[in-house]
Amino acid sequence: MWPFLIIGLTLAIFIILYFSNNRYHVFHRKTKSDRERIQNEDALKKLYDHEYVGEPASLNSLAGAMELPLNKTASILHNLVSLGLVQSDSAPASGSNNNSPKNHTWEKPYRPLYYKLTKDGRQYALRIIRTHRLWERYFSDRTGLARDKWHREAEIREHHTTPEEAEQLALSMGNPSYDPDGDPIPTAKGEIPPLLGVPLSALKSGENARIKHIEDEPQNIYSKLIRAGLYPGMELHVEENTREGIRIHIRDRIIKLDKLSAANLTVIRTNETDRSITKIKTLADLDLGEIAEISAISPACHGAQRRRLLDLGLLPGTRVSAELTSFSGNPTAYNIRGATIALRKEQAQLIQIKTKESTNVQHV
Repeated sequence: MWPFLIIGLTLAIFIILYFSNNRYHVFHRKTKSDRERIQNEDALKKLYDHEYVGEPASLNSLAGAMELPLNKTASILHNLVSLGLVQSDSAPASGSNNNSPKNHTWEKPYRPLYYKLTKDGRQYALRIIRTHRLWERYFSDRTGLARDKWHREAEIREHHTTPEEAEQLALSMGNPSYDPDGDPIPTAKGEIPPLLGVPLSALKSGENARIKHIEDEPQNIYSKLIRAGLYPGMELHVEENTREGIRIHIRDRIIKLDKLSAANLTVIRTNETDRSITKIKTLADLDLGEIAEISAISPACHGAQRRRLLDLGLLPGTRVSAELTSFSGNPTAYNIRGATIALRKEQAQLIQIKTKESTNVQHV
């Protein structure tokens, strides 16, 4: 009896260990496969970033952008080349001397390899970029997630969202064209407009511009820029641009940025020379009894707060008047579509308006 029990127990333990070990190896292989796929997709995105701005991508530049060792980056590139998603090419020869004697042997100059996307690789990269920017727009418009968390959360979800799910996400938001940082969202067919604008650091003292895009990497610089209250669509005037940094005038504030931070802002030069373009009028500037028309809700207003203001009827084109204010001056009651609604100053400052005297309308 006992020998049979011992044999049965031993067999049961063996079966349990065998299948547990087998499941572990299956899980390990799946995890490794997912990790490799994610690294491949990250590399494709970085290669497309180089292509979009017209910069060649080398092993060193890609390793720096991905924050990976050179040998690991080289392995990823080798894999992408074998998949037909990336191709390599050597840089033009340099250092050759056409006037050298014919019988003199010169050492062959070093020609580093550069990498670029194939047609299939470009389409793959644009699909991942589209998904990433759709998620950023979703976090901006539909959630209360902090602004400096959008990029990191989108980086996670972009690798686990199918093309079908991405299209459903786009459809639910009305197929937006831009993400909240001003980057164009590629279409489902992989179409994307050309890069426009110049770095803020390239502007001269006295020039006016409009913020087109805020680069969300590296995270520490991005956080600094959004803490300064900067967002796409904002008008600015360059007070001074020196070697030490750049000083800009935005609305009623002066902001000082170092050169590195300024380079992470892409701007479009504007033709206006009057510095008044930087003074955008908001609902908080409205005097009692004054009537104005809402021109836009500030792009700095996101998520649940933006939805609440829209639900209150604060839509572009709506006429609004300041009716009364509390003893302390905050909040103020406004007449909006026949209803009296109280708004605190920080809320009213998010509602851009135009009056007979103001023509500085900034659109969403």
